[in-house]
Amino acid sequence: MLFLIKRITRNPVPGIITAACMAVIVLLICLLNAGEAELEKQIEETYSSIRVQCAITNLTGTSDNDLSIANWAVNLFLEDPRYSNTFSEVSFLDYVHNVRIKSNCRAAVNGKTVTVSGLNDISVARELRPEEESFISWDEGYDSSVFKGTGYFCVVPESLYTSRELEITFLNEYDDSISDTIRFVVAGTYRGFKEIVYCPWAIVAEEELKLDEIIHADSLYADIIDNHRIDEFWEKCASRYFAKVDPEGVPQEWEGAIYKYYIYALSIYDDVLKTTIRSLETNRNIFAVCGMLTVAVSIGVGFVIGSIISKRNEKIFALKLVMGSEKRMIWAEVICELALFSLIGIAAAIAVSYAVTGYSPPWITVAASFAAEIAGITVVVVSVLNRDVLSLSGRKE
Repeated sequence: MLFLIKRITRNPVPGIITAACMAVIVLLICLLNAGEAELEKQIEETYSSIRVQCAITNLTGTSDNDLSIANWAVNLFLEDPRYSNTFSEVSFLDYVHNVRIKSNCRAAVNGKTVTVSGLNDISVARELRPEEESFISWDEGYDSSVFKGTGYFCVVPESLYTSRELEITFLNEYDDSISDTIRFVVAGTYRGFKEIVYCPWAIVAEEELKLDEIIHADSLYADIIDNHRIDEFWEKCASRYFAKVDPEGVPQEWEGAIYKYYIYALSIYDDVLKTTIRSLETNRNIFAVCGMLTVAVSIGVGFVIGSIISKRNEKIFALKLVMGSEKRMIWAEVICELALFSLIGIAAAIAVSYAVTGYSPPWITVAASFAAEIAGITVVVVSVLNRDVLSLSGRKE
């Protein structure tokens, strides 16, 4: 051991090279690991930040409006016994929330037949969006939240506005003699090309039950609660009641369910999520592969270092062999020397990496890199020690 210390002190260059090489390799491994961890964090943030919604559509997925959605399909997303006795074995509400629904029904205002549209969220009324040039002018104290409640409020086209109150006579779908008249407070007006009266969906649903004994919806949307569980939602819930979108619109058989064929599809609008996640995962995998390649490079570094050490110490090896030293003892001295410097380089690299990135190092990968370097050195040193003594001393027979 004293001889080893004396040799290191007398010729520290090989050790310094070893420490520097190992420090560079481990620092690169740590930085790649930090990059991979950052991408993993971005993937999780993407899953939680991107809003994914689903909608009941026709079989081709080209329309999610004016569908006359049956009460059983509506109630899968509402789970209210007033609307239907159809309930999914696995609750849809475990996977979706923020259900947005619209229903249209026949009614009469001032003797004129009009459409009354029930909403629980203004976003489902596409015709009220600014790009459709329909702008709501809310009276003081009112806003779009009126649609979420059960109050008797309505929004009317300017052409129907006469006073702050409006009587609406709801009509049976097939028989005008069956009706119910309700007085609403006008919460706002809008200008547009269609004469539709908008009021809370809960009111329209109540009137449909009263007059038609059944509810329906023209459109229904919901948000996915956990984007990680989209596939699970489809397999456990949605696929039992809805078809997958088929651009050709080919009827799909419905085994043991309400009809022989599915009558609706469920579109899950997750294209943005999938594209973003796919891109991030590709980059993350590149970082992981580069980390593994760095471990492979460590073997080559070990070969180079072992060659340098062996070349500089061939005569010393020959002398020690002549004096009776065992080859394994000589190998152990070399390995101990280089392992010591390698560990110093590793420690320095980990300290710098942690200070810069804040991430703990990938200990298994670092250990694999260290072992790979030692293996490379061992191969070279053992091959040199297996040569004859005269060859090591530089003499010819």
